[in-house]
Amino acid sequence: MAKIDVSKLNSVAETLLLPLYSRARESGLKNGIMHDQKARMMVEQIDWRFEPLKKIKDYVHFCVILRAREIDRQVRAFLASHPEGTVVELGCGLDTRFERLDNGKTRFVLMDFPETFEIYERFFEPHPRKLIIKGSFLDLNWAQKVKAFGKGPILFISEGVLMYLYEQQVRNLFGYLNQNFAPTQIVFDSCTPMVKKNSSKHVMVKLTKAKFNWGIKDPKKIESWLPGLIQLNKWYYFDQPEPRLGWTKLLRFIPPIAKSNQISRFAFQGAEKYTKAA
Repeated sequence: MAKIDVSKLNSVAETLLLPLYSRARESGLKNGIMHDQKARMMVEQIDWRFEPLKKIKDYVHFCVILRAREIDRQVRAFLASHPEGTVVELGCGLDTRFERLDNGKTRFVLMDFPETFEIYERFFEPHPRKLIIKGSFLDLNWAQKVKAFGKGPILFISEGVLMYLYEQQVRNLFGYLNQNFAPTQIVFDSCTPMVKKNSSKHVMVKLTKAKFNWGIKDPKKIESWLPGLIQLNKWYYFDQPEPRLGWTKLLRFIPPIAKSNQISRFAFQGAEKYTKAA
């Protein structure tokens, strides 16, 4: 069987292959904390230079998995409060979160570039509770589609995406969510300006032509962007009691590194009152 060509992916879209490989790799480990056989199958069938990723140390891939697990946890908490709620993935890539977390009632909206979905649709069948919106979520023209499809409260998530944007683009996105969906919540990961500056040296990102364009030292300052915007919680990689982090757990005592990457959950205009943060 001929492998699937992904050469149409632009530099940012190409980064979707990095977490895909990490999930596939994790699923093949006896002590893995995430089992995503779909990811393993996709890696086997996609024609891309995965070989360099095999040489990257375990803790690097493991951090990618910890990020995915934490966002899964946040989504589960949302669905525990709102089983029929809608989850919107901004820049979904080849993610399998719907397949991992589907409770039989929730609806998912997936947004990404058309060329990403050309690949996605080779592996995933249409689903009545899954809406695909092809195009950049930065076009900010999709609110009515989400509202027409969605049911119940909405949770937005963005994993490994916003750091590739510019700050004004992130601000515009938050403004759009506030104007069209508040009260609502968003879960996303961010990095510091130091990480942004050195993104070309990142052991995984440097395999693509992409680069980080947005970094923020303290995401809580995002609260100043809009009235009623509140950071509900935050999460750091090196705070986790995971044996596989090994010696890197000591990095928690070096603040510039310990706090270099963060997952945050924000509420817009009172959304903290109708669903609890995880």
